[in-house]
Amino acid sequence: MKPKLYKVLNAGSTQIGMICATCITKATKQFIATLDKPAKHELYSREQASVRYSDNYCVMSDFVIYEA
Repeated sequence: MKPKLYKVLNAGSTQIGMICATCITKATKQFIATLDKPAKHELYSREQASVRYSDNYCVMSDFVIYEA
């Protein structure tokens, strides 16, 4: 498969990085591996996912990842 670029946004506002991966699931797992606290992800579609720290009980996610 051909790698795609995925943008990583902090709480859906400012871009904090880009990830090159073959699918959104691999991109989110790759990003979670760089975090200092445990986190979980939720897929919304093939192009978008959210990442939330495990100790975050707020409605909003901490990070949003989507296909560029």
